[in-house]
Amino acid sequence: MAGSIDVAQRSNDAPVVGFADEAVTVMRQLRTALAGLVQARPGAMLKSRDLQKTLGIDSKLSWQVFKLAGPGDALSLAPHVPRPASMRRLLDAATEYGISKKRVQEIRDAYDKFERLVEIHAGDRTSFYSMARGLYEADANDDADKTEVQHRKARFMADRHYAGAEVQTLLASFILHPGAEPDRYDYVPLRCRLGQRRLRPDADVVVDRFFITDYQGSVPTFNYDPLDPGAVREHGAMLVRPFCSDPIPKLRMTTEPNGFTYARLDGDAVGRPSSADLVFGQVHRNAPILDEIDGRRRWHTNLQITIPANVIIVDKVIHRPSMPKWNCKLAVHWQGPREPFDPTTGMRDLHELPFSERVTKLTAGAAGAYLRESPRYLELLTTVTDRQGWRLEDFDVYRVRIEYPLLYTALLLTFELE
Repeated sequence: MAGSIDVAQRSNDAPVVGFADEAVTVMRQLRTALAGLVQARPGAMLKSRDLQKTLGIDSKLSWQVFKLAGPGDALSLAPHVPRPASMRRLLDAATEYGISKKRVQEIRDAYDKFERLVEIHAGDRTSFYSMARGLYEADANDDADKTEVQHRKARFMADRHYAGAEVQTLLASFILHPGAEPDRYDYVPLRCRLGQRRLRPDADVVVDRFFITDYQGSVPTFNYDPLDPGAVREHGAMLVRPFCSDPIPKLRMTTEPNGFTYARLDGDAVGRPSSADLVFGQVHRNAPILDEIDGRRRWHTNLQITIPANVIIVDKVIHRPSMPKWNCKLAVHWQGPREPFDPTTGMRDLHELPFSERVTKLTAGAAGAYLRESPRYLELLTTVTDRQGWRLEDFDVYRVRIEYPLLYTALLLTFELE
């Protein structure tokens, strides 16, 4: 295998090749060489197990080779390239089996080029995977995207250590129904923190933030009502007690100069004794939810990730008869916990991150919105819509699900009414 290559070893007269072009070329050459190995065996080789039995190699290595030799964007296959020791075992096994010296050498040469590519442009495999990921459109179900989830999980483990808190499931549900006034809407934002717990008694854990303003920070001109007035009187927060764990942890309410009221965990409980399910929500009457930008009516929702979470699920529950067709887009971007978002500038001032997750319309409508992470979720939706005199079966659900969302990023959902 190739040794370490210093960038300075390149000839000054050598043509400069961009990383993207060189990476695609090298990965395609490696795929072609390995495909030749898979095809060299007489008869069809339909599964990685066939290669494993033929060459007498382990199942992981045979799967990697079979994956690399198969279809798909060449760069998306980079995480499956074997390490040098594994590649040596493969070449030794191919030689012993009787694969031609020419074909074995083609694989060795292609692999050496890959190793040099990583060393020159990235320095290590992890950095190379990150660089390659920016050059292709990932599918949410492909193996490269699973590698991204592993990276995000590693970030989650570190973040929860330093944040001193975590939540199992962040669930945000936004119910939209026409209001009594023209171009106004009744709007119910539900905010669920399931499996919320504190890991250090000194951790400052904000469990809810409440105050709806327009995008210039003005006081809202529309009204809102608590879904559970008794809980507001008792705890000062917009809790929906029937769907919270019992007992509800002690909360400390604070209001900042920007007009936002924060609900924070109080007391010193940590670990399992501090675990709780908390559900917050209120109903806004005749709210100007849709913005008209460039002659198009849009509904923007910007959700900030301010606590390490295993998963975030966002549902937009929209009244089908009055708003049947939407164009939907999800973007994930860096955003600090107090950094404002202005929909008039859209993403121009934000750094978008390469997430492959997309907005999905549930085919069964609201009745099919069951969540394994929240078994009582349908009951919650039914309770809220029944209290407003709405029929749950009249709503469509548009869903986003992201495992291990990155701390201090935000999910920007843009819905454009057709």
